[in-house]
Amino acid sequence: MIRHPPSKPITLPQNLSANITRKPQVSTKEGKNTFAVAGIVAAIVCVLAVIFVGAAYTAAKLKHEFKNIPEDKSSAVVSAIDSKQELEETLEKAEESTKKAENEPTDEYIESAKSDIKNLPYTKRTLFSERIAKLEKAKQEEKERAEKAKKDAEEQKKRAEQAATAAAAAKKTRQRQIQQQRQRQAVAPPAVTPAQSQASGAFFRNCKEARATGYSNMSRGTPGYREELDRDHDGTACER
Repeated sequence: MIRHPPSKPITLPQNLSANITRKPQVSTKEGKNTFAVAGIVAAIVCVLAVIFVGAAYTAAKLKHEFKNIPEDKSSAVVSAIDSKQELEETLEKAEESTKKAENEPTDEYIESAKSDIKNLPYTKRTLFSERIAKLEKAKQEEKERAEKAKKDAEEQKKRAEQAATAAAAAKKTRQRQIQQQRQRQAVAPPAVTPAQSQASGAFFRNCKEARATGYSNMSRGTPGYREELDRDHDGTACER
């Protein structure tokens, strides 16, 4: 049996021993930091992976569901989506045209709104139709008030014209009567006194007596005329 000489203990320098003692402390601190960073990165990766997997699963599920829908039902789903979108657009257009008619109630805007409302389903027309009906009623009432005011003004104008015409005619008649009276007075002979009437053999106490003897419409200055018989003093006595 071969015997080996006993190994001698290795003696390191003091500086090297101190360095060896400190290095594990530094390595331990750096290792902790590295581990923390790695943990954060791993957590982020896990979160992203979960999100990605969830999205992929949802997409696959939807794809699977749509694949499992029969062709006719799939078309029905697409048609329903299109119909809903079309309804929303039609409602929006009807609302827009109705508001425009309310802000400016012209016949053109009202008819445009009614046309858009007709494109809606019956169940959606009620509110819009009520708004348009209210608008048309107010417009009709305003139109009737305007027509009544116009008619009243025309009647008042007509009455004023008639009154002016009547007043002018009455004035003209009075002027003609005055003129005729002045003309008669200018050419009338002197008044006959009762004595002269008696002398002429024609004296009447009243017009009845004069008419009984055939006298009437006796002008001033003619036999039988007397001022007492000329009641309206127009120069003619006992007028028929």
